[in-house]
Amino acid sequence: CPMLWLILLAAAGSSQAAASVPLTRAVTVSVYTKKLLPVEDLKAEEVRVSEDKRERKVLGLERDRRPLEVAIVVDSGATVAPSYRSDLVPAVVDFWKALPPDTKVALWSTAPAKIMDFGGDLAAADSKLRMIAAAGGNYGFDSMVDACKELGKRGAARRMIVYVGSGSLQARRAGTSRRARALGADLVTAMAVRVLPRARG
Repeated sequence: CPMLWLILLAAAGSSQAAASVPLTRAVTVSVYTKKLLPVEDLKAEEVRVSEDKRERKVLGLERDRRPLEVAIVVDSGATVAPSYRSDLVPAVVDFWKALPPDTKVALWSTAPAKIMDFGGDLAAADSKLRMIAAAGGNYGFDSMVDACKELGKRGAARRMIVYVGSGSLQARRAGTSRRARALGADLVTAMAVRVLPRARG
């Protein structure tokens, strides 16, 4: 799960008249070590931020604890059938466990279909995921668009959509464009998780 930090910056005004008025800007960042472990003890004096080749003064730094809502789209297509229950479902469960406390999660399959509403519990999600028979095409882009729209309507401070599965999405230019527009319109952060079957490492 990403370790998110809010950085409060002193920013330049957009005009000379506005320059006399101090402006601040908050920036959200994820910070990791070279071994891809989240940094949990970051200090403001350790952070440098530049904008338009000018360094900005860091006024403060704090963990981002704003409410988070996550829509997880799980590949349920025929291409993942051999590894769906053994690899994909455990990956979703492990990812869910790593999310911050009080995160609200909803699930979609790539059928496309909604599996669970926001606010459901992990045990019920695990059970519902395991009842799915992976088959047919992967219409993940349709599920992602639906999930983005719902995240947008709910209006959480932080919104994330996570795709877990193979790269075998039924992709058409119109579908990818709809997904990109939905991400922007509903202010959703996208994350892709590719899970390889254990038999292949």
